Amino acid sequence: MTPAASAYVETLGRDIGLRVASDTFESLVSAALAESWTRDPFDRLIVAHARLLGATLLSRNRRIAAAYPNTRW
Repeated sequence: MTPAASAYVETLGRDIGLRVASDTFESLVSAALAESWTRDPFDRLIVAHARLLGATLLSRNRRIAAAYPNTRW
């Protein structure tokens, strides 16, 4: 991570609790492959990542919201 990126991450961590996810890309891809509600690889990755973290996902996409109940808009 560049010094500028590190500074942004540090500031956002302090201000809003942002943290860098510790999941490996391999675990994320494995979880995304289990998402069968869409063929869109990016939507599958986004939902799988939120699901792995147990996080609230901010999206106005209705298909994502139907697949992941912890979606808010």
